[in-house]
Amino acid sequence: MIELCTERLLIRDPLLSDLPGWHQLKSDTQNLRFVEHLQTHSLAESRTDLQRAVDAAHNPRRAKWFFTAELMQTREFIGTIGFMTEPIEKGLLGGIGWFLLPAHQGRGYATEAFRALILFMFAHGVTVIDAGCNAANGASERVMQKGGMRLVRREAERLTYQLGLAEYIEGELRRRGADLVGTGDLRELPLDVRGGLPVGICVAVKYPKEVIRGIAALPTPAYRDWYHQLNECLDMLVTWGAKTLQAFGYKAVAQTRTQVGTGEDMLNTALPHKTVATRAGIGWIGKSALLVTERYGSMVRISSILTDAPLKTVAPVNQSKCGDCTICTEACPAGAVSGRAWEAGLPREAIFDAVKCRSTARVRAMEGFGGRDTICGRCIAVCPYTRQHLDAPPS
Repeated sequence: MIELCTERLLIRDPLLSDLPGWHQLKSDTQNLRFVEHLQTHSLAESRTDLQRAVDAAHNPRRAKWFFTAELMQTREFIGTIGFMTEPIEKGLLGGIGWFLLPAHQGRGYATEAFRALILFMFAHGVTVIDAGCNAANGASERVMQKGGMRLVRREAERLTYQLGLAEYIEGELRRRGADLVGTGDLRELPLDVRGGLPVGICVAVKYPKEVIRGIAALPTPAYRDWYHQLNECLDMLVTWGAKTLQAFGYKAVAQTRTQVGTGEDMLNTALPHKTVATRAGIGWIGKSALLVTERYGSMVRISSILTDAPLKTVAPVNQSKCGDCTICTEACPAGAVSGRAWEAGLPREAIFDAVKCRSTARVRAMEGFGGRDTICGRCIAVCPYTRQHLDAPPS
């Protein structure tokens, strides 16, 4: 017996004892006016329909998952929700549907059950969730929208919404504080570098504008504090993402700060977040060896997740968009930026001297706020893409 518990509902496998509520629901022609083919017209028809749902629950190769929804406190039958699956190129397509008795509509029960079932579906191999409704059925459309689904097809009388696993993870990461999220194919990288995992998720969070405006001359205490705060936020985000994917049955590794540092003085990593970011289409490596994004410039901190989940990926960024710009090269107080443009596969040493940067950053941190941190931020502050975001009006 499968049971899913939400704050107010128990969603479980159907039982033959559900027949009174099942018949009341399925024989209500007004309530099921948009799906006439699912209506029943007698108690016998409802019993047969319920028996099919009960039988499906005991099928060892189950592809149809029909559940009864009841109130947690009173165990009163309020409706049904379920899905059917079919194989697609990456995983399973799950078609979801739900019906509530009229007396229990308009109370958020459908959305509550819908969100619970989404998690159950992803945990059972579904990689794309599909739902649809009549174009006149505004209530059902709102449930799909609240569940994070997006409209993919609009026909004369029918709307179709979908939610992929990658979209769900991205949406939840953004809801928890991420500003940019991208998913990339890592299979072109050496197997040992990526831990045998083919997919990378990059997560970025941005600095506040006033913090970056404040480091035009020297790093500040506010910049130092946000540097550490954003790193902590990223660790939390990628840990949540990895644990969620693990709960769905996939391998996943959160590339937290304790995971990625290797080499002398932690200056090198086996798989830098920036590499995952370029594979995930987030941005490119600037001449200062920082990630540059079109939206926020380089005023972001980033982290990543490695996984074998069959997520939809985007085209990678393999070329720099810095062009002939030399602003960060000329502004670098350490002279660490060579001015050479990045391209995929080019070693960092060809464009940037990390040792020079590190030693000068320590001096500048001491000058700026008397701290022993290794932070500078000069190249972030002067990047034209950063300036473009700083100068943009509030959205």
